[in-house]
Order: sequence, then structure tokens, then C-alpha cells
Amino acid sequence: NGLKLLAQRAAFMDEDCKATDGTMAPVMGAEMALIEEICANHDIDIANYNSPAQTVISGERAKVEAAAAEFKARGVRKVIVLNVAGAFHSRLMKPASEKLAAVLADAELAVPQVPVFHNFTGKPAASADELRANLAGQVAGSVRWEACARAAVAMGADTMIEFGPGNVLTGLMQRTVPEVARVNINSLETLNAFTI
Repeated sequence: NGLKLLAQRAAFMDEDCKATDGTMAPVMGAEMALIEEICANHDIDIANYNSPAQTVISGERAKVEAAAAEFKARGVRKVIVLNVAGAFHSRLMKPASEKLAAVLADAELAVPQVPVFHNFTGKPAASADELRANLAGQVAGSVRWEACARAAVAMGADTMIEFGPGNVLTGLMQRTVPEVARVNINSLETLNAFTI
């Protein structure tokens, strides 16, 4: 059931990518007030609140490129317009979000026994209805990674483990909650060496 929902979500998002010309751009080291101002100036969205030092913007390609130019003109040195399939976590994904909401309305879901932090709200869902709303809203809504990290620590998390070939999330954790232990499991060797 979960894999079918993921496949449908991906198909809906792919449709939106093909129907629009969107992109994303990480903005490094800018104040949030400036990011919000420039996004409003160019009618684009904040896609990801990744860490205190990194925010990602998203929207129509021409508007994101114009926003990137404004950031640079206003002294922000690092803004990178990405080569991605679409403007994920922006208003351009709203049709996909609405289609997914309709599918989720009939899906049998239960709140996990272990807290799962939703990047749409920065906290775990308290009910199946909230879970459905978060899953649908996340497609076009901002990813609140920093809020998730801080909420997990507030609930008692003392070690963050990243599984996968990269270490991007481990780096974001280091910049967001440096007081918490971080582990990157990216191979059988690192898994075998891991101890709690």
C-alpha cells in the first residue's frame, strides 16, 4: 500500500514538472527576512528550511533566476540555480498535492508507534487525518528540516543517524543541532563499526 502511494505521488509530481518550467536554488548564509522579501518580490516560494545557513527557493525558472540575481546584487555570495526536473515544494506542485489528497482520502493509514517527524509541519502527526493532510500538503509545502531536527532533540533524541551514500543530512544536523551526536552509515563497513 505504501509503495503504491509513493508511486502515485511520484507520477502526480512528474505531471506537474512536465506542465511547468520550474527549478530550485539553495541560498547560503542569507537572513530569513531577506529571503522572504526576495521570494515575495519574484512570486516564488521557500521550498526548504534546511539549516540556519541554508534555505532553498523554488518556482518558475525565470523567476528563480531573477531572484538569484537579486540575492547576488544584495550581497549574498552563494546562490546556485539547480538543474532539477521541477519546482518541488512550491505552488507549481499544487495540482499534484490535490490529486494525492484525493488518493489519501481512501487510504488506510495509522499513526506510527514511533514518532515520525513530518517535514511539512516539523512535528509528528497526532491522527490519521493529520497524517493524510501532512502527506498531501508536503508535496507543495515547505520542507521544515530544521524544525524537525530541533523538535526531535526537544523530544529527547541524542543521536542522529543518516543512512545512505551521502552525508548531506549529517552536515545539516551539524549546523542545526551541533550538540547532538551524528553518525553517517554509508557502507557495510560503517554499519559494522556503528555502536550506540
